[in-house]
Amino acid sequence: RKFKFEESKPEQIQEIEVDIMKYFREDLYRRLLSLDSKMQVDGLEILRKAIPLHIKEMAELVDVLLRWCALRFLVSNTTCLLKVIEFLTELVEALKNEVYTFTEYEAAIFFPCLVEKSGHYIAKVREKMRELAKLMCCIYPASKLFVYILEGLRSRNNRTRVESVDHIAFMIERYGIEIVGPTKALQSLTALTLERDAELRKAALQALAAAYKFLGEDIWRYTGRLSDTQRSMLDDKFKWKAREMD
Repeated sequence: RKFKFEESKPEQIQEIEVDIMKYFREDLYRRLLSLDSKMQVDGLEILRKAIPLHIKEMAELVDVLLRWCALRFLVSNTTCLLKVIEFLTELVEALKNEVYTFTEYEAAIFFPCLVEKSGHYIAKVREKMRELAKLMCCIYPASKLFVYILEGLRSRNNRTRVESVDHIAFMIERYGIEIVGPTKALQSLTALTLERDAELRKAALQALAAAYKFLGEDIWRYTGRLSDTQRSMLDDKFKWKAREMD
């Protein structure tokens, strides 16, 4: 059954609980399923310490772990959320060493919530989310992750939109313009240059400048229809980028 972020229904939560009880020993699942966040943190610490010795067994349960973590992203306090991110970071590092690749199902479980929660109201959480998102390309194709990041531009949370635009800029810089693929990412970024929020406009311009580095003047073919204000704004940004590249 498809697990949809922000729409965890009671039966889905019950399914997660059944799987946690099925695959983990009693002292651990009692902590993970407790309503007490301190108990959940204790459970996460047990899981984290188990990674070096039991990564092969944990790799068999990635979907269960991701569903539980996605649920924690929805309802946890900051302390528990940071512990979840810490656990996931170490898990992904270990999976990378096992040459593990996320399945499409596992990606669909987790990436939508990772993208949405990247715009958390606490800066430290956003920073840790950012690091985790960059790490994900070690166990999932960057071109496919890009599509999930692009969805973040449609979020109702402005911080999520800014983080998503920044991550798109990062991915273009790191992987080249090919990462954009057949998506209309550049057109979507151009539309954001009309947004009221100055931080979002600035992020969009930076991402387009990253694309200009690879495309040069050909970038105008991908921006879509522009107002005079947008064209002037982009022209100034691209000229600045061209000078920087010289």
